[in-house]
Amino acid sequence: MEYNALGGVYRGAYGLGNIPDDIKKYDQDKAGFLFYKKRGMARLMSMVAKRFGRRPVTSMEPKWHNVGELDHVFICQQSQDLGTAADWKRIVMSNEQARQLQPNDLLAVDSLYLSDGYDDLANIGKYSKNWTPSFGLEEPVMVEREPIDDSAGAGKSYVYVRRGFVANTSTGRPISEPVAQQDGLILKDMRLLKISNAQWTGSDAPRGKSKNIEIDGNYCQIFRYAYENQYEYNYEETYLKEDQMSINQKLTLNAMVYEMEYRALFGRKFREASGESMRYTTGGVFEYIQQLGKDNAIDYSDNGAVNAYTWLDWQRAAAKLFELGGSGSRTMFCSIGQFSNLLTMLWDKVRISVNSKLSEEFKFEIYTIMSGSGNLHFVPSWVYGQNHGRSNMMLALDFDQPNFKVDVREDLKKETNMQLPGQRLKKDGFVATLGMQRRGISHGLVYGLPSLNPPVQP
Repeated sequence: MEYNALGGVYRGAYGLGNIPDDIKKYDQDKAGFLFYKKRGMARLMSMVAKRFGRRPVTSMEPKWHNVGELDHVFICQQSQDLGTAADWKRIVMSNEQARQLQPNDLLAVDSLYLSDGYDDLANIGKYSKNWTPSFGLEEPVMVEREPIDDSAGAGKSYVYVRRGFVANTSTGRPISEPVAQQDGLILKDMRLLKISNAQWTGSDAPRGKSKNIEIDGNYCQIFRYAYENQYEYNYEETYLKEDQMSINQKLTLNAMVYEMEYRALFGRKFREASGESMRYTTGGVFEYIQQLGKDNAIDYSDNGAVNAYTWLDWQRAAAKLFELGGSGSRTMFCSIGQFSNLLTMLWDKVRISVNSKLSEEFKFEIYTIMSGSGNLHFVPSWVYGQNHGRSNMMLALDFDQPNFKVDVREDLKKETNMQLPGQRLKKDGFVATLGMQRRGISHGLVYGLPSLNPPVQP
């Protein structure tokens, strides 16, 4: 344990150097410290505040830059037609993807194999969409000319290519291009993987490629809560250690944290105007992952029904998650019920264990499955489980890259004497204007988990 860690025991006097950093003010915002204090409830927000901190903002509609990557996988938008001679040497792609290609770029056609005669000379120049030893490698195609926007219709471009050539097995020199054939057609939704570019000797440098930084944003929401008490009540003596105003304050603060956490998980970004006034709601993590696209939603059941967690199922789901890119770990937020189900089924097989390092960092227990693709860290959340409709899903967030921050426009503060003039009330409250920065493309959602059969709501 560190010298100034929470829970540390010391011999002798307690001094300045013993004070844990977690409770020093420094630049710590009050909202972040509230999430830390209420981390048993605010699992997501406390982890975001601890790992990534806050970002002071001045606008109710703060923006940030998302730096994406150039595409590595290209999608065919229209099937080739054997009856159209020109189709054999052109591939239809979206304008946005075609702009990223130029002459001498090499693409490998995923799941389309071309025999080059290494294993079987009788199959030389033939295609198959099912791999056998006679069909050794994916077909390579080379871009031959600059794609032109809208050349294949609105929003689509023709990418003219040299189809995979058959090479002499000893010299590597091309013998001929394969002839057009049904098995060699590149069909709609097939993937082409960019593997390199191959420049001529003595040639000029290729063109540079650029991709504009994307500007994204979320809204800051005004969270304002009040609690009140009649003046006359204060004259009544009770056996309670705390008066009713103090009790109401604690209840209000707990409700505020709960609703902030729920908003961070399930909130939808929204803005409306009424006269000169504006109202904002903050978008949450589920909404953001939905915007990333359908590839970021992983079906644990693999289009089937599952009744229990298995080690092999998690290996398969993890592989799909880590194919999204990003770091080598994911933080999995789930309901307590799902976590209990998972722990019960995998604990006796020593497949899941307490991660002492992360548990110490965030001050609550985190469990880890070490898959062949990367590490999965499980965080059971009481607030998450309140949404029974999401009980068969888990969030998979990449917390090893700086992706989330708490946007603080107005830090948490207490307001006093909020009652109207003349009222025999004492009304105080809390207010904070907060949002959440959401970045990154490697977050996911795992659905189709074993059902918990939640009770029917009245």
